[in-house]
Amino acid sequence: MSTERPLHDSPRGRSRALLFLILGLLAAVGLAVAGIVPRVRAENKLARDTVERSIPIVEVTEPKRGAPAEEIVLQGNVQAFADAPIYARTSGYVRRWSADLGARVAKGQVLAEIDSPEVDQQLEQARADVATATANLNLA
Repeated sequence: MSTERPLHDSPRGRSRALLFLILGLLAAVGLAVAGIVPRVRAENKLARDTVERSIPIVEVTEPKRGAPAEEIVLQGNVQAFADAPIYARTSGYVRRWSADLGARVAKGQVLAEIDSPEVDQQLEQARADVATATANLNLA
């Protein structure tokens, strides 16, 4: 039989094995730290960003007077509370329009002039009858 001992049984072999074991443990710890530290930093940064963004940003402005001559045009419909129907008292033809449909008018404003030849003829006949009656009165 030989007197040689296995490498790990000698003091030199034991120190090498211990050295490799320590180096392996250090490498494992280094890898663990290298994997954990960036995650912890990312979580801390995410927590800070979340807190910063949860605070609402409010912009404040001071109101200013607008020009008094500005007119705001809005779409809409306007209906009167009461309707006033307008009926023709005579038949005839429209000679002239003074206001269009939907236009603003003032009280007493002439809206249209009507040319009515039949009524004009009746008026002339009535005046002639008055003149005849006045002449008969003067003769009597």
